[in-house]
Amino acid sequence: MSLIPVPLPVPNLPIESDHHLMPVLGFGTAASPTPEQLLLKQTILDSIKLGYRHFDTSPRYLKE
Repeated sequence: MSLIPVPLPVPNLPIESDHHLMPVLGFGTAASPTPEQLLLKQTILDSIKLGYRHFDTSPRYLKE
């Protein structure tokens, strides 16, 4: 039996400056050691399938 990931709703908070909503749960792209590009890309694509919509891609991580 295989498990099929089901996207779950993530609560949002309003951003006062522009009245948009921001998910309260984010996916960070920092890792040590740095993963291979294809692995990082696939991980981000998989996280989108799981429902993530906020990605922390700080220039400090060099992962944009």
